[in-house]
Amino acid sequence: MFELKDEEAQRPHELASLLRKLVDSPLSAAEVQVARPLLDAVAAEHVAMAVDLLIGEGVSLPSLEPAVSKLVNLLGSTLTKRAFVPDDPFFESLVAENAKIRAALDALRPALKAMNGSDGGAARAAILDAMADGVARLAAVGIHYEKKENVLFPVFEKKYPHWRCVTLMWSLHDTVRRERATIEAMVRGPVVPDLRALNAAVGRLFFAAFAVIFREERILFPLVASLLTKEERFELYRESKGPGFAYLDDRLVAVYDAEAASESFVHALPRMTVGAPEPDREDATLLSLDAGALPLGALDALLKALPVDLTFVDADDKVAWFSNGPERIFPRSPSVIGRDVRNCHPRASLDRVMGIIGAFRSGSRDSEQFWIEHRGRFVHIRYVAVRDRAGNYLGTLESSQDITELRALEGEKRLAAQE
Repeated sequence: MFELKDEEAQRPHELASLLRKLVDSPLSAAEVQVARPLLDAVAAEHVAMAVDLLIGEGVSLPSLEPAVSKLVNLLGSTLTKRAFVPDDPFFESLVAENAKIRAALDALRPALKAMNGSDGGAARAAILDAMADGVARLAAVGIHYEKKENVLFPVFEKKYPHWRCVTLMWSLHDTVRRERATIEAMVRGPVVPDLRALNAAVGRLFFAAFAVIFREERILFPLVASLLTKEERFELYRESKGPGFAYLDDRLVAVYDAEAASESFVHALPRMTVGAPEPDREDATLLSLDAGALPLGALDALLKALPVDLTFVDADDKVAWFSNGPERIFPRSPSVIGRDVRNCHPRASLDRVMGIIGAFRSGSRDSEQFWIEHRGRFVHIRYVAVRDRAGNYLGTLESSQDITELRALEGEKRLAAQE
């Protein structure tokens, strides 16, 4: 665990005091001058602790977000001086993805500039097509964010008691996703978009996306890397290969794979999870079930073979298990085991999720279902209350199924040919 030295112990509290002022109003030039010695001495962990302190005091995220942005701006030169140089494939790949994300964002600028200077006609149509292609390319940013939310954040929560700063970063992720989708809908729409609205949406996208990159490389990544052993960082790389890579070509990924393979300890590395180890598929231990019995290895293989994603949250609201099949719809990392379900959802959906679980626990409801468009696929999501024979609440089972092809079925296809 990372611990501050005695002379640094008050620095997060001093920074938190500064942040409280920024929640109410900007600092005057005189106040910034007085705070300059503190700002010049700040390190990544001080920022994380200060934000965590205010969240712990109950300061709302909408109030805190602009204040943290102002604070990070004041700390810009200080944090920039402390470059993060990763020495493992996990953080190396994340930093490489950031370089590609920057390039994808910058590639939008010429089309936006041309759009603002266009008088209309065929030229504007071509510009809109170029913007649509560029914004569609930005969708891959979601892969980068998913790896953080499902691989990096769970480990940070377990390793660092002042982890709540990541809730602000998750909020920025959601802003990027939302504004990217909004812009794409505007430039692909049947009418020419309002330029003022388009520029405002692009401005929000750029602010959030570049803010994420800066905070990753100057605050989050250095802090998390300092908390992990090299073995643990290589394990995170292994887990991150599930969601894939944003914009990185196969040759670069092969370099990272080779780097990971060169470390002999990786192959024998235990998973950083809570609970029993993954069972051997050949395990013949017989489990007595409600209708029959199955060897443990067969049960594990059966659950992986199901054409649905399953996740079980126990009665204490902790993720206890998920079906780790070869083609998951939503990413899951072994690091999520033991994670509080409240930390597994963005702020926008958290109240709804906890409301459903609360209804399951009270017995007022037994199931809930949703259906969404996800990466061009139609996905059905169902939450089911799990109870023992006496009706006691044991937890919640989430199932997600890609039913794109099922929706299109017509007629019949029988197992045996009809006469």
